[in-house]
Amino acid sequence: MDLFRNTTIVAVLIAAAGASAESSLDGFISFDDPYRCVANRDFGALVGGLIRWEEDGDSYKGALMTPPVPPAFRDNVGTPSLMIDGNEYTATVPLQGTWKGLPVRSLVVVQRVESEGGFYLVFDAPVGAVRYAANKAGFRIPDSGSEYRDAHVIGVTVGVEARDGMGALYCFDG
Repeated sequence: MDLFRNTTIVAVLIAAAGASAESSLDGFISFDDPYRCVANRDFGALVGGLIRWEEDGDSYKGALMTPPVPPAFRDNVGTPSLMIDGNEYTATVPLQGTWKGLPVRSLVVVQRVESEGGFYLVFDAPVGAVRYAANKAGFRIPDSGSEYRDAHVIGVTVGVEARDGMGALYCFDG
C-alpha cells in the first residue's frame, strides 16, 4: 500500500512540475529595463493595448480593447473587464501561470483621462515574496516598498504592496 501511495505522490509531483513549467509567463511578462519598469514589446503591448482613447467633445473617453497576445500565451490570458470611476479607467485581465516562480492572478491597468497611468501585476503570494522575485529580476525595490525614479522628463514609481489581500508589483508614470 505504501509503495502505491508513494508512486502516486511522485507521479502527481512530476505532473505538477511539468504543468508549472508549461505555464511560465516569464517569456511574456518581461522587461527591457526592470529598474525603470520598461516592459518588453509583448508585455508592453498588453499593458498599452487594453484601453483605447477616443475624442469626446473637449476631452477623451476610454474603450476596452482586446489586447494583442502572442499565440504561445493566449491560453494564459483571460477576458479583460473595465471599471470606470469618474475620469479613472481600470482594466483587469485575469492571468494564469507563474512569473519568476510566483503564481500570477491578474494584470490591472489604471489610466486617467489626459493623465499618466500604470499597472499592477497581482500575485497569489505575499508582498515579501513579490519584492524578492522582483528584485531578483532587476527591479531593485527598497525595503520601504517603493521608490520614485526620475527619468528627466517623466519618472516612474516602482514598488510592491498588498492589493486585495495579495502581493502586487506596480509601476506608475508621473
